[in-house]
Amino acid sequence: MQIAIAILSAVFSGIMASIITLKWQSKNEKKKYKMEIFQMMIAHRNDLTPGRLPSGKFEEAVNQIFIAYNDCDKVIKAFEEFRSVVLFKDNNQVISKLVTLLKEMANELHIKYDFSNDDLFTNPINIGR
Repeated sequence: MQIAIAILSAVFSGIMASIITLKWQSKNEKKKYKMEIFQMMIAHRNDLTPGRLPSGKFEEAVNQIFIAYNDCDKVIKAFEEFRSVVLFKDNNQVISKLVTLLKEMANELHIKYDFSNDDLFTNPINIGR
């Protein structure tokens, strides 16, 4: 009887460890995907600079937000508001909604940005231009 209990206990422990590991991996992969999208948007903000030929990387990242951040209501709300103003091409509103979207994404990823103002998100660094 004790052998059966020991075997069942070992099997149960192994199954539980596997489940916990899989859940942890899934959560980490989700966060990694979110981070990749955020990083791509930040890295390619130059695509929004007037007079520059866009690489398309910023748009590529923006179009994946609703997939990557689907479990984040605040980001999805900010994304939808941004998407709505992009359709009307009101540049001031687009920038405002973009800043809100980037801040919500940063908040979701626990990235601090309070050391600067909104131009951190809107004015990419251009060296030698």
